[in-house]
Amino acid sequence: MAIDRREFLRAFAALGAMPIATLARADGAPAFVAAKMDGADGFSVAVLDHAGIILFSEELD
Repeated sequence: MAIDRREFLRAFAALGAMPIATLARADGAPAFVAAKMDGADGFSVAVLDHAGIILFSEELD
């Protein structure tokens, strides 16, 4: 499934997150890894599907 790169980048910018990787999935639809700084000491990572639904997220200190 194709996704418009500009649309993808705008969606992450709206979240304050930076896309860092694209993953291939067995069903053929891509997933994306994003990272976001949470204040001075926090860091979050998330894996989102092509529709922007969060599949996994983790907060790191």
